[in-house]
Amino acid sequence: ALTDHSESDCIIIIVLSHGNFGELFAFDTTYEASTVWKFFTADNCPTMAGKPKVFLISACGGNGVDPGVDTEITEQIEMDTSRRKFRIPIMADFLITFSSHP
Repeated sequence: ALTDHSESDCIIIIVLSHGNFGELFAFDTTYEASTVWKFFTADNCPTMAGKPKVFLISACGGNGVDPGVDTEITEQIEMDTSRRKFRIPIMADFLITFSSHP
């Protein structure tokens, strides 16, 4: 996180492992999944603030099953493209996905 990422537009990190309830398994240890992205929050890595950070984690999340839900998208959302200065959360611009959910 101390590296200057001013010239970078985004970061994409992919983790393929085993896991259980928010933990990821490495060869010789277990660690919290948040360990993967905590170094890239705006307070820890200022040169990545406001830039997309994508984390794709393929690891079991437990033994539960997500039954899913049927849905339809029926309305269109318009985007406000005007620029305003504002404070962003330290976890802004993160996309964190897991292949399964507990």
